Amino acid sequence: MDRLTRDYILAVDASSSMLMKLPDGRSRWNAVAEAAFGLAIGVEALDPDGIEVYTFASKVKELNNVTAQMVMDLFEKNHPFGSTNLAGLLNVVLLQKWKPEVPTTLIVVTDGQPDDRAAAAQVLIEATKKMQFDEQLAVSFIQIGNDPGATKFLQFLDDELVGMGARFDIVDTVPVESFGDRSLEDILLSAIND
Repeated sequence: MDRLTRDYILAVDASSSMLMKLPDGRSRWNAVAEAAFGLAIGVEALDPDGIEVYTFASKVKELNNVTAQMVMDLFEKNHPFGSTNLAGLLNVVLLQKWKPEVPTTLIVVTDGQPDDRAAAAQVLIEATKKMQFDEQLAVSFIQIGNDPGATKFLQFLDDELVGMGARFDIVDTVPVESFGDRSLEDILLSAIND
């Protein structure tokens, strides 16, 4: 499929654990804010109607047609709180909003395990049942922070969903240890070009 016809959606974990510090002293939230700005610039070139951005914690918030300039405001006006409602986010984006005729890449930046792991997996499986072709949907999970439980869960989503009934392997994960010397911004940009 032509990359220019894809929609790109960025979803950012806004749970309270995103306030934890990284080794460089920045909070996870601030690190993602800087990387999201770079991602938005990259996406603007591919998706002229702007990037859709979601934040998810106890509640899911949606912002449409977000420009790179608006991304910084988004992170300054929202502060991490609550739990990690990944299933709620995936339900809104993939089952309620996503139309299979619009090829889409969903990039989810998260640092921890979701409130309901089984529900998150089930939503991803259900989303594949709306698909006719592998290229219609891609979901990239990018882990920030080093929660081993989160790494294990995201790897499970990457490796096991087809065996549980998913029609296509739509999930790709980027655990923190695979960053190497690459910045989070580089990782996000490579996810949109994957």
